[in-house]
Amino acid sequence: MGKTNILRAKRVSFLACMSVFIFLASGCDLGEKYQITIHLSESLESGMRFAADTHNGSIRVTGAQTGVCNVTARITGRGPTVEDARKVAENIKIWLEHYGGRLTARIDKPSKLEQRYYSIDYEIQLPSGTGLEFETHNGSIKVEKVTGPIRVSTHNGGIECYNVFGNINAQTHNGGVNVNYDDKADIIDTNITTHNGSIEIKVPDEFSADLNASTHNGSIKVSMPVTVIGEIDKNNLKGKIGKGLGSLYLRTHNGSITIR
Repeated sequence: MGKTNILRAKRVSFLACMSVFIFLASGCDLGEKYQITIHLSESLESGMRFAADTHNGSIRVTGAQTGVCNVTARITGRGPTVEDARKVAENIKIWLEHYGGRLTARIDKPSKLEQRYYSIDYEIQLPSGTGLEFETHNGSIKVEKVTGPIRVSTHNGGIECYNVFGNINAQTHNGGVNVNYDDKADIIDTNITTHNGSIEIKVPDEFSADLNASTHNGSIKVSMPVTVIGEIDKNNLKGKIGKGLGSLYLRTHNGSITIR
């Protein structure tokens, strides 16, 4: 191949690469948003379970004296133009489905739609005795006035539970966990794990549990009598609070643990 042909080939290759770069760059521009709000309602008996998950978005739930589950879902589409964002939001469908003693918020979206193109935020009101199963990846979770068992997880976001009554399993990676138990809660099993974040628990005066708390970079503070089992260590604490009838298992890597 002559020198002129080699230069021409390199120029074509360079232009092709530039075209691909420009295409990818424009495809990554998700600066515009379009939001749709939908309202869903379905009967739900106290004592049943409710499940919901979203990859990008927060979940807020409040317990009430009701026999109905009311869900407000805010779907936010993203794209290079408002029209593109609108098409994304309008192509996502959400509905409530009863199956096997559980009510679930189902999501249907185009199979090729990447998760970074949309988010779904939930606001939920349901019977206070409902058991919860919530999961998100990028978003926080907040639960109030629920007396049923709670199982919640997120990767990037904090978890808050206020005036709750039942067992709790809460997992997050980047975020703190704050649990405020109802004064009437007695025998409780609590399992909380986070990697980057502190854990704070408020328990009733007559609280009773086997305590197993551990942190790598942080302190452990307990404002009630604890019968310590094993050696005393500022980063690890095993013992009994009261009669030790429930369980309190707390783990964090970078953060402090406070029980009050």
